[in-house]
Amino acid sequence: LTTKAASILLSFCNFFQDESIIPIGISEEYNVPVGESVLSDEFDLIFSKNNKIYVIKWVFNYKDSHHYLYNFDFISMYYAYGHKKGIINNNVYFGYYDIMANKHSIELFNIYKEDIQSLEYWINAIENKEIFVPRRGLTYYCKRCPFDNPCSKWSGWNKEENNG
Repeated sequence: LTTKAASILLSFCNFFQDESIIPIGISEEYNVPVGESVLSDEFDLIFSKNNKIYVIKWVFNYKDSHHYLYNFDFISMYYAYGHKKGIINNNVYFGYYDIMANKHSIELFNIYKEDIQSLEYWINAIENKEIFVPRRGLTYYCKRCPFDNPCSKWSGWNKEENNG
C-alpha cells in the first residue's frame, strides 16, 4: 500500500506541476441561498489553464455505474459557482480528478438545466417537509453514514400518516 500511495502522490504532483495551471481556489467553502435555505459545501479545486476555468471535485475510485451518486455534488458546485460569479460561460468546465485512477486527467461532468431545476425542487421539498423519514439501507450512502445509528432507531412511521 505504501508503494501505491507513493505512486498516486507522484502522479498527482506530476499532473499538477504544469506551469500553465494557475490555482484560483483550493478547498474554498461556499454558502449560497436556494429558496429559503442555504447550500453549503466547498470547491475542492478551481484553476485556470489556457483561458479556461476548471472547477474540480476530488473523487476516489470513480465508477461510471455510480455516476448518479455525484449528480448533486456537481449540480451544487455549478449552482454555487454561478451564484458566486453571476454567470457561467463556455470557458468554465466542471469535472473531477480521480486520485485512485490509473489514468490521471480531468474528466468533465455534464450539467444540464434540468439538473439545476431538480436541485431547486428537492431543496424546496425538504424546506416544506416537517418529517424526514430515513431511507436506511435504500441508498448507497448508508454504508458509511454517520447517522446510521439514529436512523436504525426511527419509530415515527405512523406520524407521517397522521400529519398528512
